[in-house]
Amino acid sequence: MSEFTLEKDIWTDADFARMSFHDTVVWSMLSDPDRRECFFDIDYIFRWVEPGPGETHFKFWIAPVTLVFENTHSIKVEAVASKGLATILELHREDAQPTRNGMTEQLYTFECVSGEIQLRATGYRMRVRKPPRLGSEQDLGLIMRDGVSFEETKPLRESDIAALCDKYAGQLRDRAGNDKRVLGASELRCLLRGPGKPRTGVPRSHAAASIR
Repeated sequence: MSEFTLEKDIWTDADFARMSFHDTVVWSMLSDPDRRECFFDIDYIFRWVEPGPGETHFKFWIAPVTLVFENTHSIKVEAVASKGLATILELHREDAQPTRNGMTEQLYTFECVSGEIQLRATGYRMRVRKPPRLGSEQDLGLIMRDGVSFEETKPLRESDIAALCDKYAGQLRDRAGNDKRVLGASELRCLLRGPGKPRTGVPRSHAAASIR
């Protein structure tokens, strides 16, 4: 298979049943206590391609992505890897518990080749930073992926805006002044588009993992 069309640039925990993190490499990790978010820079494998005639090895459609867990706490890292921070075997989600503000948090566990990474969060979003590339390795390598990054910002497609509205409408609050209104889908859509380039998140670029 020589062609692959990316369905969307932003994936969330609403897509959990459709996503697989098997054999993805975690290059770096950053915890932001001010925003209560935990960032992972990974090479996500969107598709495995079976060997063609005369071939013996799989190929992979891979893209560098920023994976962000929201409202995180109880972060625990016990992983060892020969490349990056860890190589994931699977992501597990369990132990749903209500939060004080009416949301639901769950225990997320990255089962790794050696060890595991755990955290509690109310959900996640995954932003694709570059179009997927077809290769024979299960990661892009630091040069091909332009090093380590936690970047999230770039123009949103209409389908991405719609997906974010479905996920966050009624959860995000307008903190301007003393106004604590719950944002509706139409207001959120305007905020995401903005007056200029649409954007979401805060641009980040770090060279090493930082666990706080």
